[in-house]
Amino acid sequence: MRRLVPIVVAGLFAAAASAAAQAPPPAQPEPAAVRVFLDCHGGCDSTYIRKELNFVDHVRDKEAADVHILITTERAGGGGDMYTISFMGLRRFAGINDTATYLTQQAETDDDIRRGLVRVLKLGLVRYVATTPVRDSLEVTYRQPKVQGQAAQTTHDPWNFWVFRLRGNASTSGEEAETTVRLGSSVTASRVTEAWKLSGSYSGNYRRSRYTLEDEEEEDYVAVSRDATTSGLIVKSLGPHWGAGGRVSLSTSTYNNQKLTIGAFPAVEYNFYPYDESTRRQLTFTYSMGVRRFNYRELTIYGKTEETAFSHALAANWDMQEPWGNLDLQFDASQYIPDGYKYRLSVEGDAEIRLFKGFSLNLYGSASRIRNQIYLPAEGATDEEILLRLRQIATGYDYGFSVGFSYTFGSVFNNVVNARLSAF
Repeated sequence: MRRLVPIVVAGLFAAAASAAAQAPPPAQPEPAAVRVFLDCHGGCDSTYIRKELNFVDHVRDKEAADVHILITTERAGGGGDMYTISFMGLRRFAGINDTATYLTQQAETDDDIRRGLVRVLKLGLVRYVATTPVRDSLEVTYRQPKVQGQAAQTTHDPWNFWVFRLRGNASTSGEEAETTVRLGSSVTASRVTEAWKLSGSYSGNYRRSRYTLEDEEEEDYVAVSRDATTSGLIVKSLGPHWGAGGRVSLSTSTYNNQKLTIGAFPAVEYNFYPYDESTRRQLTFTYSMGVRRFNYRELTIYGKTEETAFSHALAANWDMQEPWGNLDLQFDASQYIPDGYKYRLSVEGDAEIRLFKGFSLNLYGSASRIRNQIYLPAEGATDEEILLRLRQIATGYDYGFSVGFSYTFGSVFNNVVNARLSAF
């Protein structure tokens, strides 16, 4: 009997071990709400978006997100904006990516635009949210079209894709010793299709300032500046990487000593990336050659009151908007023909780079080598005109540089929206 007890106990342990081995593994808890990092380079109303997308967790660091939403914008032919929304899966959704677009109309209000953008964001997030317990609280609704089977947009356009815009403004400001009046106006017309882009514009500005000097014997100093520009552009699409066209312009400017300047410049452009990726990245090279006819207000430093000048120019632009940040670099070179010593070289760059969690570096720089100021007046500018920036003055270069950073730490969640005392 004593020998039998150990055998029975051993048998019970063996049976329990076998049952445990054959039992199914415990159920794993379903993942929590999807964490979303909103990355918008087009001026989105992030507060409204967080409030409306209340079925996800909004985080302020990409490293903590399950889905990185990158929103970029580009001007559309109808006067609205084309939003490109890229959904990029991270962590548990790595490799699950999607892209959507949203086109705004010129007459839409800011509220219309943000509502439409949120609708597209909700639709794009469904595939990610469907794998979480949040799916049990979602509903799908369908809005019946007003006319069954009718397309969303008719192919008949009474305006033939032409869009017009008129603008005008007037302002005044002053204090005891100074009064300023400003007037401005502009007119634009454009027609954009896949094959052609046509546009024309006019803009004009007038500013008059009166300064009362401390010396009572001195008369008030009155400063007046005017400028106006009219231009037209035509562009023909030549496949996914090429475009060709030209621009004509008429301008006048007291600042640049130009009574009337007429110019015409044909150009050709190559984009290293296809143009349908232009909201995310571009690398373009543009070459132009043309002629300008100058009629000056005052005798120039070269002893001329009018002249005709031929010139050519090369421009390169690299623009990228990626999850790590955005980069915009531009190089321009122009030269008068045959006076090769009259030229201008300029480079400009702007970058926002996310180096690590919560830390972003912002850089901006520009520099120009200037040797093409053929319009400068021979008599130069007075001290008053220089201080008030009423005249362009001679210079061999200009430059600018700035650097900044931002570092945010603490809680990565920011779902709560509290608008109290926002304007305080």
